[in-house]
This record gives sequence, C-alpha cells and structure tokens, in this order.
Amino acid sequence: METDEKSQKLQQLQQALKDEKRQTRRKAVKELEELNDPRAVDLLIQALKDKDSSVRRNAADALGKKVTGERLNHS
Repeated sequence: METDEKSQKLQQLQQALKDEKRQTRRKAVKELEELNDPRAVDLLIQALKDKDSSVRRNAADALGKKVTGERLNHS
C-alpha cells in the first residue's frame, strides 16, 4: 500500500473510531491491527479509552499482537 493510501486509510479508521456504533469501532480496531504502519499504534492506544469494553479489549489485544510481532521481527 502506498504512503498516500495508508495515510488516507488511517484517516478513515480514525473517523471510524469515533463512530457511534460499536461494531464500526471494533471493525476499525481490527483493520488497524492488520495495517502494517507504526501510526496505527497511536490509534489503537486511543481506542483503549473507548466507552465500550469490547472495543477496549480488542484494542489491547491488537496492541499486544503488534508488539509481539515487532519483537519477533527484530530478533
């Protein structure tokens, strides 16, 4: 994915994290988890403050996977 495409995707996901529907916010978290861009981590950290516990839990899981994957890739 090109840099401009990634930036646009990140902006869309940032907006989705503010959506009223928790399903939309959870889907955004899942997409952020799969996005190979370090800027996604900041958005996942923001999602840890979501009003819905399932969104927060998914964000925490996604961050854990990103950190674990990052460590494995640098070993």
